[in-house]
Amino acid sequence: MMPYQTPDTKSENAFAKIIAARMDDIPKAQILTRFAADDIALPNIAAVAETAEPQGAGLESITGNWTLQMKITLQSDFRRTGAAEHDRMVGVLGDLLIADRLEDDLNAAMADEEFHAMRWTPGPRTNRVENGRLITEQAGELLMMPSKPAV
Repeated sequence: MMPYQTPDTKSENAFAKIIAARMDDIPKAQILTRFAADDIALPNIAAVAETAEPQGAGLESITGNWTLQMKITLQSDFRRTGAAEHDRMVGVLGDLLIADRLEDDLNAAMADEEFHAMRWTPGPRTNRVENGRLITEQAGELLMMPSKPAV
C-alpha cells in the first residue's frame, strides 16, 4: 500500500507555510488553501492543487509518484490596495515561486509528511480584473514522490 494518497492537500499546506514565512513582505494578505474555514478577506493568497494525477495510472505498475497542477492566486481589492501595492505583492510571490530550489523549501515544509517534492516547474502567470478585484495567478507543475517506503 502506498502512503496516504493526499499529495494535493499536503502540497497546498506546504505552499501556504512557505508563503506565510514571507508575511513580513506581504503583511496584509490572508493565506488560504481549498479548505480554509476562515471568512475570506482581501487581499488573499490561495494555494490550490487543481489536479493531482498518479503516475502509472492505468498501467501495470503505479509508481506512487504524483504530478500536481498548482495555482497560486493573489487577489486584492483595487480600490483599497491599488495597482502598485498589488504589483509589489506579485513581485514578492514571483521571487518565491520562480526561484532556484523551491523544492528544498517545500520539503522542509513537508518534513513530517509522506511525500517529497522532486521538481517544481513554474508555468504561466495570468492577470485580470474582475468585480473590482485585481487577480494574479501563477501556475506550476509539482512532481512529488512518496518519502516513506510502500507497505
